[in-house]
Amino acid sequence: MKNVSMIVRLLRDGVLSMAVFLAFTGFSAASAATVATSKGPVQPRQVELDCDWFTHTAHWERVRERQDGRLHGSSLRSFHPGDRATLDFNGEAVRLYGVLGPGGGAAIVSLDGHAGHVLSFFATHKETHTQVYASPKLKRGTHRLVIDVVRPHERPASPRYVNLDGADVVL
Repeated sequence: MKNVSMIVRLLRDGVLSMAVFLAFTGFSAASAATVATSKGPVQPRQVELDCDWFTHTAHWERVRERQDGRLHGSSLRSFHPGDRATLDFNGEAVRLYGVLGPGGGAAIVSLDGHAGHVLSFFATHKETHTQVYASPKLKRGTHRLVIDVVRPHERPASPRYVNLDGADVVL
């Protein structure tokens, strides 16, 4: 219920576009229009998505109620190599944000099945809501961003977290 009220608030306030809402929920435009503003649906160029929008496998855990700069005070983290988080989105670009720090690990990000970049979540001090990946401009449509936790080459002995703080989708 909390997620539903958050989505309704984001639609009403114009933070979430109707197109993204429909893509993620499968609702019809007619039924979703009841939560739009009285001026009609707002079509922003960019939407912030917190870690609740990611699907994930295995050992990921939610970090909640932090007042340290994380988007909506939460993040999604794992230190288990092989764990995967996925963000399906509809747009023409995506930027991924994370929490970096001394316990930061590594991940491989892929976009639409094309393996690509190794991301480092290591920093000498904690940095929240830091951009760790930006896609190239994409053909407008549905895309999939996948983040796979890997064992970092440096500092492999102790657990190292991949800590996701959200994403921006450019519509």
